[in-house]
Amino acid sequence: MNATIEQKLPEIFNLARERSEPSRVKLAGILADIFLCDDTLSDREQILVNEVIDELLGNTTPQVKQMLSERLSFSANVPHRVLLNLACDSHAEVAKPILVNSARLKDEDLIFVIEARGVDHTLSISERITISEAVVDAMIATGDVDIMAAVATNLGAHVSTRAMHVMIEAARFSKKLHEPLTNRPELTADMSQQLYWWVGAEFRRAIVRRFGISAGQIDQALENSINDLLSSMEHDRHDDLAMQKVAEWFDERNAVNPRTIIQALRMGFFKLFYVMMSMKTGLDVSLIDMMVSEDGGRSVSVLCKAIEVDKPSFVSIFLLSRGARPGEQIVNPKELSTAIAAFDKLDVTMAKNLIETWKKDPSYLLNRLKKAIH
Repeated sequence: MNATIEQKLPEIFNLARERSEPSRVKLAGILADIFLCDDTLSDREQILVNEVIDELLGNTTPQVKQMLSERLSFSANVPHRVLLNLACDSHAEVAKPILVNSARLKDEDLIFVIEARGVDHTLSISERITISEAVVDAMIATGDVDIMAAVATNLGAHVSTRAMHVMIEAARFSKKLHEPLTNRPELTADMSQQLYWWVGAEFRRAIVRRFGISAGQIDQALENSINDLLSSMEHDRHDDLAMQKVAEWFDERNAVNPRTIIQALRMGFFKLFYVMMSMKTGLDVSLIDMMVSEDGGRSVSVLCKAIEVDKPSFVSIFLLSRGARPGEQIVNPKELSTAIAAFDKLDVTMAKNLIETWKKDPSYLLNRLKKAIH
């Protein structure tokens, strides 16, 4: 038996029998020294030391276990089961040194910890110098945005195509992911177009510099992003607050325009249409609602002319907006002719003046609309 270890055995056993905090700290230090030395333990030494460390780990404070974890995290001689015991400790601060630093933990060990423990343990794993695709996939599968952001930030993490798509999808709802995803080496030109309209202007510029996306690709990316957003909001299309947030998202991207308005109407987002028209004209949403419900389409023609909608787009907006009226199925050709005639008679200045008048005093318009509707 190694003389140094043999000499320490009486002290080790005495400390193991004691339960005071100082004795536990001293015992942990001695055991750490044994594992950190380069000498190979004999079978008998391993049995004795393992018995002592099992007793220590089962009967000591988190602070002592954390100290032991910190000292053993870089050791190549620590029994695997000891490392896994510390890595799975219920106290994240105990597990962290092992989870961050130990090269002895296998992918299956790390995946077990991810699935068995919470966010804090997984965030510790995200700090490892390298992380395999399998472990990254398990981390992304948690669905936690903080974990995704930590993975995306770690350039030593090997991120699969599937994991990238999951994080790009999550980037719709979290700004934490915008910068790290923009900088990921795994980001492809196709992925960048999916991400483009969900990130801020600064990151959009970075994507253009990196991939040289054309104006046509940017427009297509916006249309796809709008379709994706509206599809995801299908069940909330009658919710005022939700539609206000969607309209603000459009506005931040200079996307409140005839094309987007028509796109929203085609997908049945009538409340969103009201909010966007309110945003463009400054009129109250409830007033826009009444204007759309009016027979003849005169008010809708004023709205569209005031925001400089061209004639073909006006016809599409008028026809599609009829679907917002209760029981509306087919537009009367005479009503369409009346609406187009009203649109043709107006010029932009006249329409904008009318809007300003209605904003200052909507009473006349309200009375007219109430009579027309009832």
